[in-house]
Amino acid sequence: RYSCLPPNPLARRPKPRRQTRSKGWIRQSLVQARTADIISTMKPFGFAQGELRHVTSARQFDTKFLQSLFSLTDKIKMGKYNKNALAGKIMATLFYEPSTRTRLSFESAMLRLGGSVIATENAAEFSSAIKGETLEDTIRIASAYSDVIVLRHTLPGAAEIAASYSEVPIINAGDGNREHPTQALLDLYTIFSKFPARRNLTVAMMGDLKNGRTIHYL
Repeated sequence: RYSCLPPNPLARRPKPRRQTRSKGWIRQSLVQARTADIISTMKPFGFAQGELRHVTSARQFDTKFLQSLFSLTDKIKMGKYNKNALAGKIMATLFYEPSTRTRLSFESAMLRLGGSVIATENAAEFSSAIKGETLEDTIRIASAYSDVIVLRHTLPGAAEIAASYSEVPIINAGDGNREHPTQALLDLYTIFSKFPARRNLTVAMMGDLKNGRTIHYL
């Protein structure tokens, strides 16, 4: 027999079975969520899915990433790379502090990969910043003209600020006395190349450890 009456809302209904999750499953979910925040697609710059979108801190890199990157670096040193990999792409270098090696190394790498460069060598004086333009507005404008931005700034944490406003990837080329993640990659590559076993290594930090970036990123 069938009834056309609506179901009684006061009738007791079986309680849904509660699903229990192990601590390991919860921990894995949290790790995956954190990884999803850091790792994303780098499509605006022509890279495959799974690459880092922004490079703002050396803490983004894990062992697996470093091994893959250093393996690729070895191939590049032997000349085994696509010299037109970044053809049609534009890199903007915004340096609010003086730089020789870092700025020229980025610009040289971009040109060797077939890309183009637009630059301001001393953005603190030779850009609209001297007229009061904020970093946020500068990044909005620069991201409309380029496919990736390399930023050096006097303010610690400037790279994260830029990444939150940019439409294109941000690479931190040094922010105040905080970090210089690409220099960290170079230092680690040098250590790994000279000491392949990487056992019982003692690394000495020398110089201005309070204000220098090295102690923070390495």
